[in-house]
Order: sequence, then structure tokens, then C-alpha cells
Amino acid sequence: MTQSKKISINLVALLSLLIPLAVLIISQYRLRYFTWDDSYITYRHALNMVRGFGPVYNPGELADGITNYLLAWILAIGMKMNLEPIAFSKWLGVLSSWGVMIFTWFYGYRRMGLSSIFTGCALLLLATNGMFAVESVGGLETSFFTLLIFWVMWEVTGKEGKELSSSRLGIAGVASGIAMLTRPDTILFIFAAILLLIDKRDLKASARRIAYYLLPILIIFLPYFIKHWITFGYPFPNSYYAKKVATSNLLVRGFSRLITNITDIGHIILIIPICFAWLKFTNRQISNQNHRYILNGLLFFILARLIFIVISGGSWMGWGRFLVPVLPQIYLLAVKGIDNIPAIIPGEKYYKYAGAAVCVMLILSFNLWSAGKNLFHEETPSLHLDRVHIPLGLALKDILKPGESISFGDAGALPYYADVINIDPAGLCDRHIAHLKGEFDVKTDPEYILNRHPTIIILNSIDPYPTFNPQSPIDKAIVLFPRFRKEYEFVIAFEAWEGYNLWLFAPKEESSRLKQAIISHPQLMHLFITK
Repeated sequence: MTQSKKISINLVALLSLLIPLAVLIISQYRLRYFTWDDSYITYRHALNMVRGFGPVYNPGELADGITNYLLAWILAIGMKMNLEPIAFSKWLGVLSSWGVMIFTWFYGYRRMGLSSIFTGCALLLLATNGMFAVESVGGLETSFFTLLIFWVMWEVTGKEGKELSSSRLGIAGVASGIAMLTRPDTILFIFAAILLLIDKRDLKASARRIAYYLLPILIIFLPYFIKHWITFGYPFPNSYYAKKVATSNLLVRGFSRLITNITDIGHIILIIPICFAWLKFTNRQISNQNHRYILNGLLFFILARLIFIVISGGSWMGWGRFLVPVLPQIYLLAVKGIDNIPAIIPGEKYYKYAGAAVCVMLILSFNLWSAGKNLFHEETPSLHLDRVHIPLGLALKDILKPGESISFGDAGALPYYADVINIDPAGLCDRHIAHLKGEFDVKTDPEYILNRHPTIIILNSIDPYPTFNPQSPIDKAIVLFPRFRKEYEFVIAFEAWEGYNLWLFAPKEESSRLKQAIISHPQLMHLFITK
């Protein structure tokens, strides 16, 4: 091969990384102001850690409203260094997403033997996926978690399990332990890795490899797990108990959400090319044991995530958001399947099918880009926390007296900026309600909430004032509770966006004072207010 040809090949390979990365950066810039409301729950826990209250939602209450403990610790360290938590978390997500892109490029080009063109197609699919970009700037741990999971897969699928060194297995264990501190559902990926390490021909060596892998995980995660259990009195995060439902109902909902995740943003189209990824190995004349092992690794990690969606599925899992940690694996398998088409269909059809494959990938990329653009356009609710939630939270911080509290189901931005005790009626951040029987977003305890005497109760209405149309069963249960109607009265309503209105209620003896204070507050004077 001539020097000029080598340069050309290297240049194409480099462009197959840089072009998709540039597309992702453009998408991230376009979505730079987006922040998940749930991110502020993590910020609140980090702030309470800095203030010396520990990783809790409300100071003095033993209830943890997060599962991403490592992110909360990292943000707390950043706060100690005077770093702004929102920007810090966004940059952590953005840099992690770039790391995922680089990992995916190396895995496709070097490990799987894909050409630079097809590797670039996989990256382009990743870069143009709306949810991948959104998760990288939304302030949550998803992109960081995706990077860790890909790191684990990188270590355990480099070679066949029997050829992995103890040091490599140890590194995989460290990455898995860090991932466990980031999200406890890492346990399913750990099971996927263990399956890859099992060799039925040598079970003793398999047990040794698994021990090398599990030891760092136990060293990293076990001390945290024991401390959490002792501190909070229960082994799992509070959100687990809030969302836990009967097994049969959970599985039904889980399969429903899985279908939604797969069909959202074009994922259903990828099933066919993913099936093609193994067809090459059905031909006895074309067999590569290590490549088969790599493909099995991709599949096992994808299945681990699908199982998680099924066993924990609910209405909170829309938009394909929970597929993001395995999107790189999904797209690599899809591209591998399309790359196999010429080998499966021999003869002069090679160029025809190769060209068709490239066209399919480009069209799908356009569809994914379009879906991401439409999913988060200017009128998307989650982009408008700064329209009502944040100004109202800042206003309530000034208006409420020391020791006063609120009750609001959207436990993120508004309570974070109000900086007061928030009684979460859905139970994600409240220990008592979380442990009640019933389904999440349905179960609540109005008597318990009223016994804590919140100064303001905020309920969500689909319709604007004067028609209160509760947005959830929880809002309905509270507003119809006899004691609530006896002790509280309507104060004011804000239209956050179409179909989402915040109605504020206060004790009858306090309503006049609070209404006047809210109307006259400078943070709220620019808002559309329904009096």
C-alpha cells in the first residue's frame, strides 16, 4: 500500500469520527438550555451534603430521592469548589457523550472490523438521536453512566472470556463498581458480563475469572450499600419503594413501555438489520469465533437494558430515554447487520446492496435527527422550567417564613430554588408515602400531608383557571379530600404551558397575605397570572 493511500484511509477514518461528533455538538448547542426537572433533585441532595445534612432531600428527614449517588457526590465536591452545579453537571454529561462517541468509533473500527464508512454510519445514528443529545445536556447521570457501561463492555469483550487477563477483569470490575454507585440497575449489566465470562468447557477457570471481576465491585459498592442500609433503614433507594407495584402489573406495564421505547424515534426499523448481524456466522465457510463473541457481548448488554425496562417499566420511561445507555450497542449491531448483507447475498448484487445499505442509514439518520428536533422544539414543556417553576421558586424563597414548607409533586426545580421543606405527594422523596401500597403516581396520603401543615400546596391542572381539572390521581385525591377543602383555599394560578397549570392553595387564614405577596413579587410580575 502506497503512502498516499494510507493517508487517504486514515483521513477517511478520522472524518468518520469527527463529522458525527460535530453533528452531536451542534445538537447539544441547540439544546444547551434544556435541564430535566429531576436534575434539580440531585442538585438539592448535593447541596444538603455540602450543608452537612447528608444525602437527603429534606434536611432532617431520612429519605433519599435519588439513585445517582455518585453524581450527587461529584456535584457536592464541585459546590465545595464554588462550581455552579447546573453548568458542572451539563459539562460532565457533554464530555461523557463525547467519550461514548470515541469509544464507539474504536469499538466498531478496531474491535468489530467495520469499515470507516460503516463505523461513521453508527456514529451518525448516535449523534442524530434526539434523546442521546438531550440526555447529555439534561443534567442527569445518563451520559456518564453510558460511558461507564461501554467501558465495562470494552474490557470484557476484547477477546474471548477465557483469554482475558486478571488485570483486565479487575479494570472491568472497577468500572462496574463505579457504575453501581452511579445507577444500581448496573447489576443487570454485571450479570451480562458474567455470562460472557463463563466457559462451559472449563468451569473452574470461569469461576476464577468471575472472582477477579466481582472482587473490585464488592470492594467499591459494598461499603456504600451497608452504610446506606444503616443510615436510612432500608437497603434500596426511596424511589424503588415509591415505584414498586405488584409483579404482574409491573411486567405488563414494563412490556408496554418497552414497546414504546423501541418504536420511539425509529428504533423499530433497526430490528431487521440487527438480525442480519448473526447471519454471516450461519455460513460454515465464514466463521470468526472472536467476532461472534463480540457480537454476543453487544447483544447481552442490550438485553440487560431491555430486561431493566420490563421489570421497572412505567409512564416515566417514555421517549426512548431509558434506551440511551445501550444506543451505541444497538447502532453497532444494526450497522454490522447491514455490513453483512453483501456477504449473505453473493455475486454482482454486492454494490447494489451496499449502496442500498448506506442509503438506508442516511435516511434513518435524517429521521432520527428530525425526531429529536421535533421532540424538543421551542414549545416543549421541559425547556420552560424558567418560565414558571424557577421564578416561582425564587419568589417563594423570599415570601415564606423560616420553618414554613410547601407540598408539590414536581420535586425538582421549584423546591430547589424555593429552598424550603417540600412534602412530595408522589413519594419519590418522601419515605412515608413511598412505602404505602399502591402504584406510583396514584398512591398518596392527604391526611399525612395536611398533618405537616404546608404553607402552600401546589397542584397541577390540565385546564386553566377557573376550571380545575387534576392532571394526576394524586392531585385529584388531594383536592377532593374533605379536610383539604375545609382548611385550604385557592390563592392563584399560573399557566406554565398549554395543558399544564400550577394552582396554589394556602390555609384560609394565610391566603390573603400570600396572594398579595405573590402578585407583587418582582420575580413573578412578568408571568401570565390567573387571579
